[in-house]
Amino acid sequence: MLSAAEQDTRSNHVGQFPCIYSGLGHLGFGLYKLGCHVTCTERPCELAALQASLEQQKQLKKPPLDAALEHLGASNSAASSAADNSSSDDPEAGSIQALSMEWGEQGYLNSPLSTQNTGAFDVIICSELYYLEQLYPDILWTLKKFSRPGTVVWSVFVDRPFSFYFFALLSDEKCWTVEAIEEFDDLNINPDTQVHMHRITYTPGQESSPS
Repeated sequence: MLSAAEQDTRSNHVGQFPCIYSGLGHLGFGLYKLGCHVTCTERPCELAALQASLEQQKQLKKPPLDAALEHLGASNSAASSAADNSSSDDPEAGSIQALSMEWGEQGYLNSPLSTQNTGAFDVIICSELYYLEQLYPDILWTLKKFSRPGTVVWSVFVDRPFSFYFFALLSDEKCWTVEAIEEFDDLNINPDTQVHMHRITYTPGQESSPS
């Protein structure tokens, strides 16, 4: 996912929402090291674990995704330009924050994001979101809340019998352009596990074109 999204995420304002939320934040931290401004979200009950993980990664000489950064060709100077202190005055440095948020309008209103005037994100990263069908409307509401024309949503998920129903909902809204990514590193996952990646662009006013 980091490799695929790297073309869209350089010096961008990235909202990360993988695993319904951000888990331990490894992907978000990798984007931060690339110079992105990253917001990781988690459920309130899991936020402390996310925050502790991000702090631990800042202390490591070689965080978990440094090997991925090297694979992308990020120089040592570029990787280190994202200073450990997210309030760095270096305009080239990235930043990262972890905040509580749940999906949907009420989840947003209960989140610190609702009072930060965050606005829309350039890129949103979604990993393994589509395993609770009843959450799909709330996921869509949240994605639209943080999107503006041209916002790119990178999505990767393991296929389940109902997973593609989410993309049917996307198509019904007629404001998303969906591109299936056919070739990507699946990290040698069991071949019987069907993993799908998509690049989804918010295009209000245009006909959606799912592929």
